[in-house]
Amino acid sequence: SSDLRSLHARVGVALAHRLNNDPTADGNANVALHFHRAGRHRESWMWSTEAARQARARGAGVDALVLYRQAFDAAAHLRLDPLERAAVAEEMGDVAELVGDPEAAFEGYRRARIALGGHSADARSVRLLRKQGYTAEKAGNYSTSLRRYRRAMTEAERQPHDEGCRTEGARAAVGYGITRANQGRYAEALAVLEPFRPTPVSPLHVSASAPLLALLERIAEETGDQRRAEYEAGAIAAYDELNDS
Repeated sequence: SSDLRSLHARVGVALAHRLNNDPTADGNANVALHFHRAGRHRESWMWSTEAARQARARGAGVDALVLYRQAFDAAAHLRLDPLERAAVAEEMGDVAELVGDPEAAFEGYRRARIALGGHSADARSVRLLRKQGYTAEKAGNYSTSLRRYRRAMTEAERQPHDEGCRTEGARAAVGYGITRANQGRYAEALAVLEPFRPTPVSPLHVSASAPLLALLERIAEETGDQRRAEYEAGAIAAYDELNDS
């Protein structure tokens, strides 16, 4: 009823005032809930998002996921900045993945990509596609996983001089390559991995180049490829650099 919503609004305002005056106080989730039940969508979005981040920071992933979902219930009534919406949706996906809910994680990343809209041709979009591929794989949906990994690689290849895009594309290639290598489809795995090999002209972040080169070395060993030693040396150097960083 309107009286109950009004009551929730008054309680939310009072609690928010107390928290604003005492930054050490804990209660963002309560404020968020009262604003949510009051139908105060802007305040619900703001407080739910902040409470979700706090819950995530203290390791309460399940609580964080509930709060992120509450935030997006409110977001359905708001015109938000697309990049803000995308960032929070990706956070929701990350939390869902951490608590073992790959379907919810996939949905979070899907929401983030939709929010990005015209910003789709950049490293964020490639990263989200790669994360969708990973979560679909975790859920046992291998056909969807491979399609998302493929799309991530395709988008990355459209930006050959963007190190961020190439790095995310390489991570997607590793995900795709592992699946194909496990199926014994080594030629297909090599075909997607080779274009992302790091070179002086086309570098990768070491966190992507190390597993990519290690996978190439594994495939070379399985197939008797003479480039095995080259891949192994590259992987060792990359992991050494990663451990030193």
